[in-house]
Amino acid sequence: LKAKKVGIFCDGLDWLYFASGAVHVAALNPAILKPSAKPGKVPEIGLINPKFKAATAKWEIERGINMAESKNLMRILGATPPNILSTETYAKVIETLCKRWKVKCKNIPKKALKKYELLNAVSEGSGHDSKLLVITIPVSGSKKSTVVVGKGLCYDSGGMQGKGSYMKTMKEDMAGSASVLGAILNIKKNKLKLKQTTHFLL
Repeated sequence: LKAKKVGIFCDGLDWLYFASGAVHVAALNPAILKPSAKPGKVPEIGLINPKFKAATAKWEIERGINMAESKNLMRILGATPPNILSTETYAKVIETLCKRWKVKCKNIPKKALKKYELLNAVSEGSGHDSKLLVITIPVSGSKKSTVVVGKGLCYDSGGMQGKGSYMKTMKEDMAGSASVLGAILNIKKNKLKLKQTTHFLL
């Protein structure tokens, strides 16, 4: 079925949110990183319900699109080959995104990382140094802090004898950090309120 226009009747406001999100997640071309990738034709999609006020409906649709953007960010980062998304490149991507989202991001200097022996042990078999980035979203008056850790191992080459054919998927070992980035995007764009100051470690 190749329709040029599709209408989705949304019975509630949550339908607008989920439908707009689902449409944008589905629209991401999975072959986006392939040299031969071509933009596919996407039908015009209308979300229908006349009983909602335009401003209310618009906000629910925007929330859904923001949620989809966060999911697609995770998917793109997870699909990027490790020879492109090295630790240095990934750190630059994170810093650029944080600048765009207007959140504080601290890239811990290499000298300061020497005391983290386990972190450095992971990168000893690689030509790329370990990176540690701390993203902070402050909450005024917060007396406690929450820490969220996102594992960002760009390629897990350890334990080859046990992984076998699964070794080719080890580029996705950074999916934890990509999920944290997607969560931060969702928090900022959808103006979600945090209960206490939160530090995100990647």
